[in-house]
Amino acid sequence: MLRLPYGVASFEGIRSEGCYYIDRTRYIPILEGLGKYLLLLRPRRFGKSMFLNTLAAYYDLNKKQEFAKLFAGLHIGRHPTTEANKYLILKFDFSGVSSDVGYGGLRESFINHVRIAALEYMDNYKDILTKLYKLIRDMVLEGTDSSSIIENILYLARANNQRVYLLIDEYDNFANELLSSGDEPTYKRLAQGTGFFKTFFKQIKAYTQQGIGIVAGVFITGVTPMLLDDLGSGFNNAKNISDYQKVNEIIGFTEEEVKSLGQKVITETGFSRPLEEILEKLRIHYNGYRFNRFSVAKVYNSTMVIYFFDRLLAEGRVPDELYDENVKTDYSKIKLLITVDRHLKRQEAPNGSYSILKQVIRDSEVSCRLCRSFRIDEVPERDNFISLLYYLGLLTIRGYVRNKHVLEIPNLGIRYLYWEYFREALRDFEGVRWDIFRIQGAVDALAYEGGLAEFEQTVIREVFKYLSHRDLQGFNERTIQCIWLSFLATLPVYRPVSEEDLGVGVGYSDLILVPEAEDVRYGYVIELKYVKKGAMQAEVDRVYEEAQQQIERYLASDKLKAFMRGKSIKTGIFVYKGLKVAKSNI
Repeated sequence: MLRLPYGVASFEGIRSEGCYYIDRTRYIPILEGLGKYLLLLRPRRFGKSMFLNTLAAYYDLNKKQEFAKLFAGLHIGRHPTTEANKYLILKFDFSGVSSDVGYGGLRESFINHVRIAALEYMDNYKDILTKLYKLIRDMVLEGTDSSSIIENILYLARANNQRVYLLIDEYDNFANELLSSGDEPTYKRLAQGTGFFKTFFKQIKAYTQQGIGIVAGVFITGVTPMLLDDLGSGFNNAKNISDYQKVNEIIGFTEEEVKSLGQKVITETGFSRPLEEILEKLRIHYNGYRFNRFSVAKVYNSTMVIYFFDRLLAEGRVPDELYDENVKTDYSKIKLLITVDRHLKRQEAPNGSYSILKQVIRDSEVSCRLCRSFRIDEVPERDNFISLLYYLGLLTIRGYVRNKHVLEIPNLGIRYLYWEYFREALRDFEGVRWDIFRIQGAVDALAYEGGLAEFEQTVIREVFKYLSHRDLQGFNERTIQCIWLSFLATLPVYRPVSEEDLGVGVGYSDLILVPEAEDVRYGYVIELKYVKKGAMQAEVDRVYEEAQQQIERYLASDKLKAFMRGKSIKTGIFVYKGLKVAKSNI
């Protein structure tokens, strides 16, 4: 029976329980070749903890007798390095540190997490760390700061002639939580010269430099480089390998791996739909991440892929909800994190954060010099802010032109996040008000009653009523598309597709509504046109006729028919003159 490790990050648990495991152990010798003290950054919910726990099992001195069992059939089991089962493992997971309790409460929570990890480490190796064990254990129990606790347990290793491999998972989790909740003062205090977090890392750094180094290796995972950069010299000997081509696919799943897993699930369940149909859905929603400009392969969010196939395996059908609640919660936190100073209205200059977000939403891409490090105070700078979007997984690498990275939105899941942000930006910065239940009712009517006119009248026109003449500056067809898309995305009955190439001689459609739910009756192809407020009727008629010809070509496209999967296709043409519809086929 096929068992998938959804929600499980324990390598030992997966291997002992016979769960499906995609081998990542071939990267262990690669990492050893890259250096001793490494930092790997990847977006949230991407599978970092699973890989870190694999390293823990591999290097653990206590797991020597279990090596053959744990790594049987895996690359590293056939080709172990000389470092296997050589060290004491000291592991910290900072994802559970409380961040909403003020600086004092945060410090106490951090100390408790360090203490618990230290005691677990000492219990694991009590038969090895015999010299000074009781004295150091008492000191750890009574320790009032994290730096003294880490100093004591590393000294214990030295006193017993042992070396430690240090693993730190989600090093910046609680710092990002502070920023997403708007508590920037606590964040800055955290990273300052005398802050507890900085002194903690200073102790680790000291023990990497003593003699042969009591700390033989360090592997740190996180999301952004921001906090480590703010720590400055606290731990500046960690090598950031996040953008190395050799590790582009170290976290996440490749196309072939997803295909292989999909075939196993179909075989297990007897699912009747073609594998390629499932893969196409996964590509649209979960794929698209690239972390090095020279890499060809894109990777899927592995957590989401496992979630999808776990539901399919359990229920024998494609899940209605493609994003589990944990991921949606994380997406909400990310959305808060990108408004770091909570005053985007003040950043409406061409290079301001709000303007950059509007550009990404409108164009689906943006160029910048991708920054490998930046401090919290430097986030508002254009390249740093775009780089932050990249590290959060809201953008990924598409190419490299004129000494700049070209970044794009990786998949539909992230695109939905941008559309949600755009709706909220219209509300917060433009004063637009709406009733979400009324909008969802209009989308529902669109899907089951063919109510395109109702949607345009009750949703789009209502939004436009709040926009002033000032908002017409820079207003164009792409702006109208963004508004349509952001409100169509309130219900998952459609997959909105914009600027889709429908074939040679056919052209790019403004907007296609691809039915997602099985019982949706109608699909749509829509052309949105815009002329200036002072345009003559002849110009309106000319643009309208152009749209009619485009629609006729689209309807003959085999690609459009494939999108619709036998559903009835309805068309819509809307020519906007300023903020009002001047001509429509509805």
